[in-house]
Amino acid sequence: MRKLCIIHFQEIEKYPPTINLLRYLHEHSSANLIIEVLTTRGESANFTISPGIKIHRLAKWGRRTNKVARMLLYLRFNFLAIIKLIRFSPGAILYYETLSAGPPWFYKKFIRKDVEVYVHYHEYVSKREYEDGMKLSKWLYEREKELLPLTIWASHTNADRMALFLKDVPNHQPPFTYIAPNYPPANWREKTGEQKEGKIGFVYVGALSLETMYLRQMAEYVKARQADCYWDIYSTNASEEVLAFFSSNEGTNISFKGGVSYDELPGILSKYHVGLILYKGHIPNYVYNIPNKLFEYHVCRLDVWFPTSMKSSLELVTKGSYPKICAIDFENLGSIDLKRAVSRSGLVKLQHDYSCEQVFKLLDEKLTKADAVKSATIRDVGIHS
Repeated sequence: MRKLCIIHFQEIEKYPPTINLLRYLHEHSSANLIIEVLTTRGESANFTISPGIKIHRLAKWGRRTNKVARMLLYLRFNFLAIIKLIRFSPGAILYYETLSAGPPWFYKKFIRKDVEVYVHYHEYVSKREYEDGMKLSKWLYEREKELLPLTIWASHTNADRMALFLKDVPNHQPPFTYIAPNYPPANWREKTGEQKEGKIGFVYVGALSLETMYLRQMAEYVKARQADCYWDIYSTNASEEVLAFFSSNEGTNISFKGGVSYDELPGILSKYHVGLILYKGHIPNYVYNIPNKLFEYHVCRLDVWFPTSMKSSLELVTKGSYPKICAIDFENLGSIDLKRAVSRSGLVKLQHDYSCEQVFKLLDEKLTKADAVKSATIRDVGIHS
């Protein structure tokens, strides 16, 4: 039996791709892996999968934390994570993001040099952002650069992010790199319902911001077409300013629905017609972005509208087929003829089989083998056709 420790500093409930991986490993590799997860606790910390996968929550997020409280949280997490690693003595560590890099760096450098280290990045953080950000993040980034050449797996969610990442670490590049998109589970297709007839239904799921998203522009577009469409928003991550904005739209064709669980989404999303992605692209992470929402909307048979500023997503724009994936100028929404934009006349149905099981298969093979299969080329784990 192999011991695997997964280190995910941010609470895992906010990251469905991590939950999907744990479920996959439980279903496919529980006979070969003993898994422990080191993470934090927030208000939504409720995920359990089986007694065979232990989830340790080493620190707790408060509703509002000042700089001192955050620093104490980081220090507590890193100290306790190192203790857990020493006691568990895993042969493999999979960590997520630079904020989780401290314990695996310490463990490999000072405790067990033969441990296999895997890393996946949900996001891309530029060198400039590390320079201008928290001192702890900058320090961890420097330690991580020592660790990267010793990893046997480093993955990003798309090829553009990987290229930027490798450019940032020219003297510390990982030898084995992979592209691992954030696809939903294959069973989402089985859980979808039927689209509502009548008005065109727009839907948005996820975090919200008035500054970095086209919320105001989309709201104006929808309110100007009350006879033709409506817009529902599902989110557990919205500031008081955002909540006040949607409250001011009560009584219109815009509704803030609050949060729903990830597993409920297929049945909910499939009732709408268009799934929205609204990032303005204020930092490279959102310019070079193919978010999990794009694949989730598509699998649920929705058209997808995303901003033209999201360069990496442009490769998925459809031509002559539906469900449509469309790049939209959200600065000029008024010029869009809604009925024409959602029409499927003359189009052929082409729904891609985006499933996380495709992505996890190779990672699972490596994790469950004592001698990990190695390749010196950049591998594309997912399917982008």
